[in-house]
Amino acid sequence: AAAASAAAAAPVFAYGRAPSTRGGALSRGVEGLLEARGSLHEFEFSGAPDLTPSREDPFLQQVVNGASHAAACFGPGRPLYLVGHSAGARAALHALCRPDMRSQLPRSFTGLVAFAVPPAHAAPKLGELPPGDRALLFAGARGGAVAATE
Repeated sequence: AAAASAAAAAPVFAYGRAPSTRGGALSRGVEGLLEARGSLHEFEFSGAPDLTPSREDPFLQQVVNGASHAAACFGPGRPLYLVGHSAGARAALHALCRPDMRSQLPRSFTGLVAFAVPPAHAAPKLGELPPGDRALLFAGARGGAVAATE
C-alpha cells in the first residue's frame, strides 16, 4: 500500500520538445534525473516558436494542452511540473504569466523547471508570475541556476 501511495504522489513532468532534437532536447542525464523522481510525459510542439506577444498564443496553447494531456494520462492527484528547454521553457514561462493561459492549466500544476533560459528573457517574466508559483530556471542545460521562486 505504501508503494502505491508513493507512486500516486510522484510528480509528473510534462516536457514540450521541438520536433527536431537538434537544439531543443534535454540531455539524457536530465531526462534520467526527472524519470528517477517521477514520470516524464513528452509532447511535441508544432510550428516555429514565436513568442512575440501578438503572435505567441498558438505556441502557449500547446504548452497548456500538453500539460492537460499529461494530467489526464497520469491522473489528477499527482503534482504536475512543466519542463522546458530553450524556447519551450520561455513559452511555459510566458504561459504562466498570462491569466488566460494559466487558468487553463490542470489544478495539479505545481511548478516550472526550465533549462537553457537566457537571463535577459527570464528576469522580466519572473516578476510577472502569480504569487506562490514555483519556478526553477537554469541558464544552461547543465548548470548555473538563474533563479528560483517559492
